[in-house]
Amino acid sequence: MNLLTNPLVWLLVLVLSVAGVGTALVPYYVGKRGIEAVLARFPRLEEERLWRVDGLYREHGSGLLFFSFIPMLGVLLTAGAGVVGVEIPTFVLWVLVGRTLRNSILLVLVDQGLRLVG
Repeated sequence: MNLLTNPLVWLLVLVLSVAGVGTALVPYYVGKRGIEAVLARFPRLEEERLWRVDGLYREHGSGLLFFSFIPMLGVLLTAGAGVVGVEIPTFVLWVLVGRTLRNSILLVLVDQGLRLVG
């Protein structure tokens, strides 16, 4: 069976991507409350890193959220987006694009792995 031609599998990719956006909203809204709130909620994050993320947003813009699917970096980027005031539509767009691309790549890898085994 070819996973890549199954529309239900692609629907699953989309559902998982949208769910990923939902989970990314938690650190975003914590970030909207300020750096102190982020540090209280995520004690493993360092204040210096949040300030670096602030600088990265100012230098590169909200497109950084594309990389929010990367573990730990994602929390830093999404909380930082809240701190610097990235607008919700922009936030959702970039996070959704990044998560969808990641999930699509994972699907292709799983499909290729199944072809090798089967």
